Amino acid sequence: MNTRTLPLTLLLTCLAIALPAQRNPQPYFRNYSTEQGLPSPEVYCAFQDSRGYMWFGTDNGAARFDGYAFRTYDAQDGLASNVVFGIYEDARGRIWFGTMTGEAFILEGDTIVPYRFNHLVQRYRKRSVGTNLEYLNPEDETAYFVLHEVGVMIIDSLGNDSLITSASAVSRLIVEVEGIARSFFAPVVHRNSTEERLRNDQWEMKNKIARFEFISKQERSYIDLPASGKMATVRNIQTKKLSSGHLLIYYYHQLCCLRDGEVLWRIPFYFGLESQINEFIEREDGTILFCMSDGNGLRIYRDVEAIRKGVFEHYFSGLSVSNAFQDPKGGLWVVTQEKGIFYSSNLELLIYDSRFGFSDDFVSVIAFKNRNELYAGCPNGDIFQVDIKNNKITSRLATFYGYHNYDLLYQPETDLLWSNAAYWNGNRWNFVSEGRNRWTGKRNKFGTSKLEKLHINASGELLGCYSTGFAVIDIRNDSVKFLAQNTNLRERTFAIHTTRDSRVWVGNARGLFEFKDSSLISPGITHPAFHHRVEDIDEMPDGSLVFGTKGWGVVRWKGKDILQITTNEGLTANMTEDVHVDENGILWVGTLNGLNKVIFDASGHPAVRRFTVANGLPSNEVNKVKSYAGQVWLCTAGGLVKFHEPEEDTLSAAPVIQHLRANGAEVPLAAGLRLKHYDNSLEFRFLAINYRQNGRIPYRYRLSREAPWQYTKNLTVNYPQLPSGEYRFEVQGQNEFGYWSPSTTCAFTILPPWWETWWARGLAALLVLSSSFFYVRRRTAQLKMEAEIRQQVAELERSALQAQMNPHFIFNCLNSIQNFILNNDKQKAVEFLARFARLVRHNLNASVQGKVSLEEEVQLLDNYLALERERFNHSIDYEIEVEEGLADEEVHFPPLLIQPYVENAVIHGLSKKKGGGKVAIRFARDNGSLFVTIRDNGQGYRQDGSEKLTARHKSVGMSITQQRLELLGGMAGEAVRVKLLQGEDGEVLGTEVKVRVAAISQAPVNGKPA
Repeated sequence: MNTRTLPLTLLLTCLAIALPAQRNPQPYFRNYSTEQGLPSPEVYCAFQDSRGYMWFGTDNGAARFDGYAFRTYDAQDGLASNVVFGIYEDARGRIWFGTMTGEAFILEGDTIVPYRFNHLVQRYRKRSVGTNLEYLNPEDETAYFVLHEVGVMIIDSLGNDSLITSASAVSRLIVEVEGIARSFFAPVVHRNSTEERLRNDQWEMKNKIARFEFISKQERSYIDLPASGKMATVRNIQTKKLSSGHLLIYYYHQLCCLRDGEVLWRIPFYFGLESQINEFIEREDGTILFCMSDGNGLRIYRDVEAIRKGVFEHYFSGLSVSNAFQDPKGGLWVVTQEKGIFYSSNLELLIYDSRFGFSDDFVSVIAFKNRNELYAGCPNGDIFQVDIKNNKITSRLATFYGYHNYDLLYQPETDLLWSNAAYWNGNRWNFVSEGRNRWTGKRNKFGTSKLEKLHINASGELLGCYSTGFAVIDIRNDSVKFLAQNTNLRERTFAIHTTRDSRVWVGNARGLFEFKDSSLISPGITHPAFHHRVEDIDEMPDGSLVFGTKGWGVVRWKGKDILQITTNEGLTANMTEDVHVDENGILWVGTLNGLNKVIFDASGHPAVRRFTVANGLPSNEVNKVKSYAGQVWLCTAGGLVKFHEPEEDTLSAAPVIQHLRANGAEVPLAAGLRLKHYDNSLEFRFLAINYRQNGRIPYRYRLSREAPWQYTKNLTVNYPQLPSGEYRFEVQGQNEFGYWSPSTTCAFTILPPWWETWWARGLAALLVLSSSFFYVRRRTAQLKMEAEIRQQVAELERSALQAQMNPHFIFNCLNSIQNFILNNDKQKAVEFLARFARLVRHNLNASVQGKVSLEEEVQLLDNYLALERERFNHSIDYEIEVEEGLADEEVHFPPLLIQPYVENAVIHGLSKKKGGGKVAIRFARDNGSLFVTIRDNGQGYRQDGSEKLTARHKSVGMSITQQRLELLGGMAGEAVRVKLLQGEDGEVLGTEVKVRVAAISQAPVNGKPA
């Protein structure tokens, strides 16, 4: 905006701004209503139980709050009367609810049951205009009910009841019970004494008094207090017995203070015709809270004398406050009938914002005029002069531009207030000169809309930085002495600071530089923080320079001593907004994540304390930190904060494990918990109660003491598929000061499956040993049996050879050779002898090698049958057939298995047949075995009913061969099958023998046997 074109009249108009309505500064209160889960914004009472849960009675049920969420109890849970006026706890941890109907209800676990003596109270339902459970003695469970216009009813745990009522027909009854630090007020009207009531009313109206009746230790006393006759009534009265012994009585717009039956003072207390005090609350520090109806909010008085003088702090104007409760941590809970619940964790920390009278909650800058006055600037350009002693706004200014206030500087010597590049004097803004116009000769105004980090050096020069550099202003003649944008130093600058030794340091986007001789000189340090954006600069008492960066935290630097402070040391963020060193040498760091206080010990090591909304700040956005006369002030997005450092709380609430689920099913928490091996997918849910942190509590957890901590802000932890073993789940919570709580633990065991138990493993080992023993024993027996079988096979083979080459056969063959020689048939003799020789050689080779090939077996049989055919003068014939493809395979099998059956066919089947005898042999494959069929057309086997052979002789060789086949793996009766061949008329046509041999076969190589 070009200021040169703005007329002076616009400037003066901007200054004529009326002061807004204002109130006292207030602590920051966090609001909870229906948006956060509260069942209703109309709340009547607040209470904290022994476990730390906050309870609230509303017109829509009771609500329990754990710092994260609300849990509502209503009719569905058994709370038949939903309007809850009072909440209490007994020694057994049960929660009692007093309701509008006068009935009480008790929460046991998660079940709400009616108070078993409700019927005693309900007897007076027609006489009483309202009944409330006013108090519960937690030890003996004695309940105190106030029955309006009847009296005070006391019921002990056994149901013994007593009614305390007044002696007069109309009375304002105040009952004090021994051992209970409170009094009970009950207006009493005896309706059966109409004449006496009228007489009493007339007497009070005539004398303009109100009679109160006190009952204490079974003694009665009366006191008459002045009252307006037209207001004679027993309603709208509130009483409170203070710890100091004072008794406060509010009645008929009067407030009276008594002690030991004497009236100390009485003052008017009028704040609305129908208004009343809902409740008196006394805090631990002795301050007294007045909870006001009809939008009159909350009044806080320091003591009884302040009540008499009418000195109080007023909060929640426009709201009706039902009740207030101070928790053990000092937090104040205020419940209203329009906007739910308000909570403050630090009542000493005060905030100046729109409620106080500022035009904006965001306060961006601050400057101090003196100990009792300051200036506060808002982003909209408004500047407010504040009397902080009396907490009121004394004036309101507006910047010439109406732009964001980036900085304010008050110059006490001249009583000037600087904002940007202008100063307030003579009820107007004045601008410094930026040289003269070369054409008109007039002075040019330096009208930048942003000039921050304002300070005056020892030479009386004003320095400040802005978006295109920095400026040095001679305030003695209102002129700009140096302007970076007119040089090669034109660069966005964020910080400028002059040290006590008059050195000027500049922070820009490239890092930290010293401004010297119209140049920016780098300190020549390689540390990366020196070469990134520097946001602010200040100086420690020892001359160390401290500067805040964007991303590198805060750096303290002096000579070769460089100390970087980041989130690792406890900072709320490494992106800083402001650094400030106060009068005590304490470093304050503002970030968008909260405030940091840094104290250095004797050796220079930093200790960081963090402050956030959990400590009462209205916002974590801390833009500027300033101090004056020992008081620290913060400019935040939620207002100007008069900071009060809370006492450090080293105790953090230990989390409570709310449930454990295994595979999604709830598991009861108990000592020595043992889970099945398949219940090993676990979910732990835990919760620590700390209302200051507003559900942002850090947690850490682990499964054993040796395991490293795992960190989270979630309330659940899942462990899928845990192996069997012993575990110890441990969880801790961290409070707002960074202290970890004691551990909450849950020890449990996941049992191994039965097959991993010691007894199962022992049994398995026993079984393995037993099996090994029996296996070895069986294998030994098997090997022994196999050796015996091999021996038997060898013996049978020798027997077969002997059976095949018996002397009778040899003799017949030699005899045939001799006949050929005698008959001078040398050719046949030679051929016969050659065949006989080959047959003998084949048999001898087979007996040595232990196996024969199919080709060798065919040749052996061919030689044998040829010899027999010669021997029988060609009266028999034979043929040998091999299945197609079988001859191409390498087939081996034990020797001397087929020949005995062929011999039997020739000798015993065809020897007596006169001509035309024939033997047919066929080799074939059948399911991996060699299948041999021997068929002859000779004399068959004749069998009787016992299946014994009776006609045809079964040779010894056949019997031996059958035993060999069975020993080689053939089933008895399956290795050899003999079939008698018969015609249709039963005539014997021959015999068929089928032999199954376990053969060893190999595939041919390149089409040929290997």
